[in-house]
Amino acid sequence: MPLPARRGCLDHPRGSSHFPSRLKRSALKTSLLASVSLKVIREVAAVKPGENILILTDPLVSERIPASLAEAAHLFGGIPSLLVIPPSLYPGAPLPLPAEQAVKGAEVVIMATSKSVAHAEVFSREKNHRRLISMPGILEESFIEGGGTMDLNELREITERVSRALEGKRHFTLASDKGTKASFISRGKAFSCFSRPPVPTGFTMFPDGESIVALQEKTLQGRIVLDVFQTGVGPLREPITFDLEKGKAVKITGGMEAQLLREMLEKYGDENSYYFGEFALGTNPKARFIGSAGEDKKRIGTIHMSLGDDIDIGGELKSKLHLDGVMGRPTLMADGQTLIEDGRLLV
Repeated sequence: MPLPARRGCLDHPRGSSHFPSRLKRSALKTSLLASVSLKVIREVAAVKPGENILILTDPLVSERIPASLAEAAHLFGGIPSLLVIPPSLYPGAPLPLPAEQAVKGAEVVIMATSKSVAHAEVFSREKNHRRLISMPGILEESFIEGGGTMDLNELREITERVSRALEGKRHFTLASDKGTKASFISRGKAFSCFSRPPVPTGFTMFPDGESIVALQEKTLQGRIVLDVFQTGVGPLREPITFDLEKGKAVKITGGMEAQLLREMLEKYGDENSYYFGEFALGTNPKARFIGSAGEDKKRIGTIHMSLGDDIDIGGELKSKLHLDGVMGRPTLMADGQTLIEDGRLLV
């Protein structure tokens, strides 16, 4: 009787034939994460040898992201430290005291967190003394095939072109496929955000890509419908509708997400939390809707608006909260010129 064929090392048991391909995919992911992490450290944080780099993260973020950033910082001669903190309860919530102390000991602070922590009071105090990079809601997808893969020189070109088109415009009208119909008057100023290195000190975001309009907050009238993402709530299954009077949201309706937003405003907000301050156009062609606070609002052709604090962009609203909400398919006109049509940027 012939002996049964001996299984060699290249003969895989049933169900394991895809094991090598899984290894290849994992290796590719690691390589892509490393590539973008190097870009963050070199081009955005502008790390120099001997500098202390604090990487703040939390348990809801893939551990591969802060680890990759730390390795990249080490390769550039930096001294990285990782600090895991609890997820922020709301945008603007204070950091734990040990984290505040750690911020003061670093030249560079990278906030790779599941929720925005950039509006914590400590960063308002420290932004003129260190380089701050905010990465709210960061996901591996941003590094692998999303907004983080965008060439930063090209992003700057697009963003500054959009800002030039906005500069000096005063009368804006806004509509969307979900029922937005609103108008406001701008202060005539526009600001470009494209992961500009905060050198020697300052604040930036990654991924980035937005042109911000300095609106006169209490001229905003009509109805705003946000349908993609709402900070403090997450990705939206049902749109949230805001009825406005002189810039203030006097009525907030929708499904469960609208209820969660109302509860957050009631629990953590103040009078100015009900006013829209920031108004911005997304300018990043690589950004996608992935359920991330930091990426969704950067997608080119979108608009995001923020309830609450807008002091940092030259506004008049001082608030404990800053809550971004994203509109997916807006139509925007300024002084009679169409800038966005049904989610397509025209400038």
